[in-house]
Amino acid sequence: MYKAILLKITICALALSMGAKGQVKTNKVVENNVNTAVYKRMLNNALSLEDNASALQACHLILAQEGSNSAYKDTLALLYYSLGSYKQTLLVTNGLLKQKPDNVTLLAITAGSYSKLGGVKEAISYQEKLYQLQPTAVNGFGLVEMQMSLQRFAEGLSTADRILSSKIDSNLVYSYKDSTGKNLQTPLKAAIYTYMGSAYFKQSNKVKAKEMFSKALQIDDKFLIARSNFEAIKED
Repeated sequence: MYKAILLKITICALALSMGAKGQVKTNKVVENNVNTAVYKRMLNNALSLEDNASALQACHLILAQEGSNSAYKDTLALLYYSLGSYKQTLLVTNGLLKQKPDNVTLLAITAGSYSKLGGVKEAISYQEKLYQLQPTAVNGFGLVEMQMSLQRFAEGLSTADRILSSKIDSNLVYSYKDSTGKNLQTPLKAAIYTYMGSAYFKQSNKVKAKEMFSKALQIDDKFLIARSNFEAIKED
């Protein structure tokens, strides 16, 4: 009788214990869901205020709740990139691109991060794939810059010709600095012709180089880079 009562008490205690644990676990899940919702609101609020540093913190809190498979990893990469944390951007995107190799946003910030860190050789394969998947003038120009930087002039000229063969939005601009550090802009098309002029000059084709610089100046006669290169060829 004593054993039966003890067994009954033990079973009841175990049931109560499991029930209590189950209740705690349920509360914890609800609490986690509430926290995640709060963190997502924090993220949206920070983004609406263009406060990317706070948005990054909120994103980390969401990932701490949702784990490594969270869809917010893409957002984390974009926030790191926007803050100039290029090494951290690459640590995130290199993993994500294994799952989503054709994601143009991830390709763009990966290429950009490598380039900002001085790794143009590493960046160019991502930029090439980006331009293949999304052949816009901006993506093509980014590829031209890398090809010229690596002295792959024939490839750069070919890419530039491809860009020019399509309609280029007149609102697209190229930003540069003058000798005093002042920020200036010129139409992207003028910058493309100037890069082409530099490539032809490097190939010792001064006639074509002068022609390209001239075309750039026809678009923007105040484009200092094109002007200085054109004048240098004239004096040579």
